[in-house]
Amino acid sequence: MKTYIYLLFFLFFISCNSTYTLIESIDGTIYDKKTNIPIKGVIIYTDSFAFNFFGKIKTNKKGFFFINNMKTKDYDSYYTARKNISYKLFFESKGYAKDTIDLREYNYDKKLDSIKLGKIYLTPLTLPNNGNK
Repeated sequence: MKTYIYLLFFLFFISCNSTYTLIESIDGTIYDKKTNIPIKGVIIYTDSFAFNFFGKIKTNKKGFFFINNMKTKDYDSYYTARKNISYKLFFESKGYAKDTIDLREYNYDKKLDSIKLGKIYLTPLTLPNNGNK
């Protein structure tokens, strides 16, 4: 009986130390819309005032990016964070039009808390032709 009580106490104590996940991870690959070539060094970020703010990250040489660890330790900060979470990702690269993705538009497996964006295309900027040849 004593062992049973200790076991219950131990399980209760462990359950109080939970980590709540907002979004476990987000990944995708960014391509040039005209050439279909992956774009290296695209800067990805979210709103700076959001709970899930992360420092700017860049795509690798294959255009791939991965964002993880959007977690909070306790229920109070989890509840507050859900009100202040940004669902927008911004993409910037020299020579391309800035783009924004709203994560709420993507269907994802909420059990896994991961979002796989797949292929994202950025439109190259075109310089005006002033009649110079």
